[in-house]
Amino acid sequence: MIVIPVFSDTHGFKETIKMCGEIAMGYDFFFHLGDNIKDALEIERLSGKQGFKVVGNTDLGAKGDEKILLTIKGKRILLSHGHQFGVKSGLTRLSYYCEENNIDLAIFGHTHVSLIEEFNGIKFFNPGSPVLPRGGTRRSYGVISISDEGIWLELKSL
Repeated sequence: MIVIPVFSDTHGFKETIKMCGEIAMGYDFFFHLGDNIKDALEIERLSGKQGFKVVGNTDLGAKGDEKILLTIKGKRILLSHGHQFGVKSGLTRLSYYCEENNIDLAIFGHTHVSLIEEFNGIKFFNPGSPVLPRGGTRRSYGVISISDEGIWLELKSL
């Protein structure tokens, strides 16, 4: 089983970035879904772990990928900040992209609202924000567990 912490929308909050670094130390690697990619680099430095990271809408001029496709334990995973799929207006565009590209799990941020949903056989996961939650959600990050048998998603409050 592979277990991965997921952070998004950290927005430069130093104490929270330090906390994310401490969390990431307990894992082999982590995901960061943008806003701010510099925060992901700092989490890498603090934890000594590799981060798979994408740029978000506030990462203007920053170098980095807008989306990453990975295969872990035979499961196809998309990492995206989500703004390029219009996730604040719903998951329709993201869902179409996932269907067209045989994605099993789409991980995104941008909305600052934590979410776990599944439809059309695709899991959608937003870990929320550890600093600026919206929509009545709590400060949070996510944890993904992947095995040959499936994918499990969990939200963790800070």
